[in-house]
Amino acid sequence: MGSGDTALRGEYIPFHTLNDDDKSADYSHRTSRSLSRSLKHLIPIVLIYCSLLIFSWTVTCILTHRPLLYHHSTPTWESARQLTCASQTVLGVIDSDATATFSCSQREATKVTLTAAVIAATRRWRLAARVVNSVMAVLTIPFSSFIAAHTAIVYGQAAGNKRAFSLRKLLAVADRGWWNPFILARLFSAGGRRRLGSPLLYYAFLVCALGGLNWPLQQLLVSEVTILVESLPSKVTPLVSDADITGLSQVKSIETVGDTRSLINYATQYDSQPNIWRTPDSVCNSSMSWAYSCVSNSNQGGIATQFYPLRGNSSFVSIPVNSATTGIISDHALRFNTSVASEEVAEESYPDSCGGPGSFSASTLTNLSSLDASYNVPSSADGMMEVKVCALGDSQNFPWNLTRNRQDIAEEAYIHFNSVAMSFLTNGSRIASWTQRIRANTTAGYFMLPNYMNNYQTGPLLETFDLATSFDPENVIVDQEESMDVRALDNSHVLGYGYPDPTPVSSPALGPLLTATKALFGPSTFFANRANSTPTLPNITSLSLDECSEPIPFTYLSNTNTEDTTSWRYATLKPCASDTNSTYFNDLAAWLGQLFANYDYPQTTSVFTQGTFFANKANLGRASTEQAYRRILFKDDGTSVEIFAIRPWAIAFLSTIIGLHLVGLVIMAFYAGLHPTWTESFDAFAMLRIGVQLAERKDVRAQMPLLGNAKTEDTAILDRTDGIIGEDIDAEETENVGRLVVGGQGQVKKGKRYLVFQ
Repeated sequence: MGSGDTALRGEYIPFHTLNDDDKSADYSHRTSRSLSRSLKHLIPIVLIYCSLLIFSWTVTCILTHRPLLYHHSTPTWESARQLTCASQTVLGVIDSDATATFSCSQREATKVTLTAAVIAATRRWRLAARVVNSVMAVLTIPFSSFIAAHTAIVYGQAAGNKRAFSLRKLLAVADRGWWNPFILARLFSAGGRRRLGSPLLYYAFLVCALGGLNWPLQQLLVSEVTILVESLPSKVTPLVSDADITGLSQVKSIETVGDTRSLINYATQYDSQPNIWRTPDSVCNSSMSWAYSCVSNSNQGGIATQFYPLRGNSSFVSIPVNSATTGIISDHALRFNTSVASEEVAEESYPDSCGGPGSFSASTLTNLSSLDASYNVPSSADGMMEVKVCALGDSQNFPWNLTRNRQDIAEEAYIHFNSVAMSFLTNGSRIASWTQRIRANTTAGYFMLPNYMNNYQTGPLLETFDLATSFDPENVIVDQEESMDVRALDNSHVLGYGYPDPTPVSSPALGPLLTATKALFGPSTFFANRANSTPTLPNITSLSLDECSEPIPFTYLSNTNTEDTTSWRYATLKPCASDTNSTYFNDLAAWLGQLFANYDYPQTTSVFTQGTFFANKANLGRASTEQAYRRILFKDDGTSVEIFAIRPWAIAFLSTIIGLHLVGLVIMAFYAGLHPTWTESFDAFAMLRIGVQLAERKDVRAQMPLLGNAKTEDTAILDRTDGIIGEDIDAEETENVGRLVVGGQGQVKKGKRYLVFQ
């Protein structure tokens, strides 16, 4: 270093060893001062710290429950997404004349809808809480340790209780051992607590640990979630007009049979069928085609292929499409599901009178005896060919009860081929008659549409459903001459409350199997138009003609492939037929043989499964247009708000930790601030002064290690030396001036002056 450095340092004082007789000249004049207190400095910063911590935690807790801008009419987050909606339908002379309006409000009458300003303020408060939390997470440990360090000064001074406090314990708190991992680790060694431990060390560690533990626990227990609430401007919109069981009772069967026939005639294999809902346990959710079963391959114990039906118990049909969601509004919809099974039965099982006057029957008769050799009719087919169909039921009675609870109906139908028909269709491969029984079990009920509250999952079929006790939108129905004021109307105008149930119309909507059978075999159908026709061309069908003017139902299900040697008379038909009556007989015979007479792979179950699906769809569609008994469903996507999410027990747990931390911190601050101290903290300057004072004691100086490689564990003098800073009671006092020394027994007194330089 140069001369400039020497000038900066001042005059260098050389080192020399101090002897007992060394009476070096004083370097400072004699000075004494009274001790100071740090209360006015500690309390403000502790209050600021506590305020910030309480602020961030309070905002966090409040935002888990409600907006921070609170008013008695402000809803909680839970109630903010609970809406009550009502539609008012004013009936006209005909259904098309009806008009509908709607309105929505908070379900709790005393609450108002949240505004955009409240939601924006919530975002700002949440951001403020996050910023404060981030700052406090960084400051907690150093700030708590800072307060504990001030407390250690007071604790290390002589007091009236004459506590034992060795020099080793003094060094432990001077080194801030409450947060020093090496000192804390030595506490668990043999004799560590006795040599190093002190009440202050444990107390300061607890306060710091509670503060430090708070933030990782908040990371674990406090999360940020995005919720949906209703806000202004409202986003409520009508979703769809849904059918109600009461509305279905007002639908005539001639309408639903006609609708079903139209749907059946023009169905194709790859039609989109958005009204089919599949239950969560259905394995067919990824099937490429709605018409056939889905396939699942299993490799357990060898490759096996399993077929699962798309419809039946694993799916149902409803007016809302299967992609519909209602957001924050709770809506239930009417649903039907039908499972169909067919089986071969004895010919005697076919009903003689077809079940009574309310049932449906159809047949076709053709005399094959007069056919010439060009038809190549086997000898077993010489006679009257007969195919007949019967569907049991009562066409004059509504099959359902007027209840919204779950209900089930069972239906039966039969199809019979006599021996002549089977022999003709199979070219003599099968000469016995064949009778099939079709059974359909249909369930009607209500389910909750996917929404925000049920995690957008399709609700299960409800065993009981009371529209009046649900949170579904209300449907108010009034005549034109009645009051238009909703507030002036009573429950007798609200569907599902006091609104009267209607009387079913004559010839009402039928069960799905009876409806599907009529749509397949009733008047104006492909079957009826060709029944009882006379063969004119040998085995010629519309397949060989270019004309295509009339649809043929379910040709995509036709299957004449078997594993035996059956020789089928006709090839698979195309989707439409010629209107030339010369092919009527052959077209009908081919259609019946391919769909119903294929005894190895009959398509009877598939035909009626899909037929009942279309019947259910037609029934629901017609019921949803009954203005006096329909239900208008609503949708509200809501407004997204990010809030904190904490469980109640976590709030209590973290509040306890924060409270204990703050109380402990305040106690330390008051303890440190109310007592006068000789230094602000055990900093390097304070420890240097302690070292100088200890150097005056020959008993300590002789056993204190020099500046070599020494450890505190090897220095026994630290345990035998009293570390309390107190007044030297043996010192001569002049002018009420005392002297503080390490190991002094005199209590440090407020207002008394103590030597600084002598």
